[in-house]
Amino acid sequence: MWSLYILSSPLVTGISGAIFRGYRTLDEAEAAYEYALDQGWVGDATTEPQSIPSPRPLHLGRTFDINPLHGSDPGDDRWFVVYRGILPGVYRSHLECQLNTLCVSGAVHESVVTKSEALVKYAEAVQRGDVASLPGRQI
Repeated sequence: MWSLYILSSPLVTGISGAIFRGYRTLDEAEAAYEYALDQGWVGDATTEPQSIPSPRPLHLGRTFDINPLHGSDPGDDRWFVVYRGILPGVYRSHLECQLNTLCVSGAVHESVVTKSEALVKYAEAVQRGDVASLPGRQI
């Protein structure tokens, strides 16, 4: 299993706010890393968490459903709804969800099976007033 940062977990253990994940192949891991790097989501222990930009959810102009962060594992076929986080909305990858919720006090999210379910749940939460944009990462 390859991780997003091409590192093993002992290299991120103890690093506050560290995010990593496994991929089935080196090619998938490298593609995910390059994608995350291009988005500005890659840092190291010296990176200030506030300097990492938050991913944009589907309802804010995102038009694609697949990206390299979404690997080939069957368990990867999930959608993520951020109700309370830096940028609430619907996301395709767990990493994008984490970047909007990790180390954010009061963050709320869930994963669902389909895009349509995620969009409906988000819209219902907006109607109930359960959606809130929270201050950035507090590590």
